[in-house]
Amino acid sequence: MLSQVSRAASERLLVGTACSLGSGPSCPQCPLRVTALAACNVRPRSMISSPGKTYHRGMSQSPPDWLPDSLVPVAYKLARADELAWEIFTIAIGWSSKGPLHLESRIANGREFVHLRGIDPIPPILSLVLGDAINQLRSTLDHAVLALIEDFRQESIPESVAHRVNFPIYEDREKFDRWVQRAPLAEMAPDAEIGHRIFQLQPFNDLHETHFVMSRTNADSRHPGPGDHPLLLLQAYSNNDKHRRLVLSAARNVVTTSSVSFDQIEQHTPEDGELVAGTDLYSVRAGTTAVLDLNPYAAIRRPTTGSWQPPGREIWLLHSYLAERALPILSTGTTDHSIPPQIDLRGPEIDPYQRLREAGRTYAFQRTFPMISKLLGDRPM
Repeated sequence: MLSQVSRAASERLLVGTACSLGSGPSCPQCPLRVTALAACNVRPRSMISSPGKTYHRGMSQSPPDWLPDSLVPVAYKLARADELAWEIFTIAIGWSSKGPLHLESRIANGREFVHLRGIDPIPPILSLVLGDAINQLRSTLDHAVLALIEDFRQESIPESVAHRVNFPIYEDREKFDRWVQRAPLAEMAPDAEIGHRIFQLQPFNDLHETHFVMSRTNADSRHPGPGDHPLLLLQAYSNNDKHRRLVLSAARNVVTTSSVSFDQIEQHTPEDGELVAGTDLYSVRAGTTAVLDLNPYAAIRRPTTGSWQPPGREIWLLHSYLAERALPILSTGTTDHSIPPQIDLRGPEIDPYQRLREAGRTYAFQRTFPMISKLLGDRPM
């Protein structure tokens, strides 16, 4: 017999009963605390225990006076992306906390199956907010290149040329070299200071930063592969949002919470993979009792690798890469500084640098951890 647990083993709900797990907010067993965790697919306690090491990678605590006036709007774009990341979390948690999975039990060939009868659709606003966040992040690079060249020249670039200025992203050196030949301004060539910094950040040249994505997606067990560089991921998301749509789906992970070993539970769909209505998720030998934590969460498909990832975490890793590495290198040539994420964009008119100095240094994704921990309480992780 398979059970899904909402809060603890003492609050179990058997598949096949009149109120199947995830039937809706009216269900007294609605797994708020489980699905709240799943909305971000994180382990809050371990993450909170060492935020400096894990999540503030290289983030400077000094006031960002190193940032030129021309890049203050870039910092505002990053801050707007952070606001959108928080909105992504609230939309995702709203969906998952209503119990979006409709499950039932069936027995066949001596086994009991957890069958996914249906899934409540993810609100379309989530894809739109994600696209807005991606566009804010991608535009920071193009904005920064043009602003820095104008600072260097101490004059505005004519509009006829300015619209051709962009930050290129290539994983192939030959393609980058062809781009250099078409670049509209001499400052964009690799032998110029700004151009060299652009070259330095290219995925084919910045191999170390592939591990940036790996370390922030709990994927350290596998070797970095194509598409794992933050800039390639950002470019792919941006292109998809412009020409197609960002693909969202329900995904889940699972934890066994009974004395039955997990190897006695047959898994019929990949863990952390897309959930498809009409499929069997798990099965055990009929008569065996097992209790599972089934954690559904809204996920986005990475266009570079096809894997399913929590969207809030994707925005976080892209934002933090830009704020802590790409934009500081473009501006100063080093990563000694970073741009704080929590800039007040709505307060009274004050000096921009005061706004930056007073900014919070915790990303929206990180700010969800205390909320998730509170929802989980003392439930075993």
